Amino acid sequence: MQFTINELSFISKQYDTLSDLSFFRNVKAELQGSEEKTLNEKGVIKNGKLTEPINTIFDVLAKADKSARFVMKMTNAIMEKGVYSKDDKRILVENMQGEIVLTMYDDKSESVRQEIAEQTGMSIQKNSVIDILVSIEDVLLITNLVDWLRKMTLLEYSSDIDIPVLSVDKFKDYLKKPMRNSLAKIIASLYELSPISSENIEDKLKKLEQNNFIEIKNNEISISQPLVDFGMSFLIPETQIVLETFDGSTSGPIITASSVIIGATPKDILSLTATDEGMEMSTMSSGELLRQIDAYLKCPNLE
Repeated sequence: MQFTINELSFISKQYDTLSDLSFFRNVKAELQGSEEKTLNEKGVIKNGKLTEPINTIFDVLAKADKSARFVMKMTNAIMEKGVYSKDDKRILVENMQGEIVLTMYDDKSESVRQEIAEQTGMSIQKNSVIDILVSIEDVLLITNLVDWLRKMTLLEYSSDIDIPVLSVDKFKDYLKKPMRNSLAKIIASLYELSPISSENIEDKLKKLEQNNFIEIKNNEISISQPLVDFGMSFLIPETQIVLETFDGSTSGPIITASSVIIGATPKDILSLTATDEGMEMSTMSSGELLRQIDAYLKCPNLE
């Protein structure tokens, strides 16, 4: 069923208390005076009270103890979905041209998966294999190295040049003027971080060398084969996805989990997931991505 923000603001006032994860906590709109009339016409309110069975949906939204959020930014559009859960009931919230569509969410239904797959594609293959646990600072340094390789690969395609050897000095120069559509810049922006500086870059690179991500000889940097495979195939980022899930179903603070995903093709997708030990950085196929989105939207227990 479809509602305006004003109508939902009116409905929220039917509840004396809201849970910390209630959808209605995000609904901020001044009433226009016509909301009760339009809700009566929709059969949502009768004699000043919410009608059955639609009240079940609003009860979950008001009292939710778990929730999840999916946001996908594409070149010319944004897709956003939220799920709110209480007592194994889940409500899907979607923004459709300024109005909010509410439906019972069935994680076995293919409709949501298919809508997302139309943008991400569907593949069980991936062009590179990366699965590492590093600090967020190392993520930015690694992706800057990958960005240099992406830039050289694109220049090789367009200008018929050979990819040059990367020296430490050349990498310093690159960091001062990185490529415009860089992965490192996208990631720094999503996590609200400052870009990597060229200051003390030798020490930072030494740490990567100790973990076998690169090798440095005679001031020349050799990038490991998995990162080379990734950089030479992940050329043009097309989508940015943020996945978040929140669990307030137990005593204590709300537990959260989140992932940031950047996609170039159905076979070239980078996933970053924050953990207590560091940042999980991995590549995935679009099929794996869809399964990860499914897992988040189920509003899982996180304890």
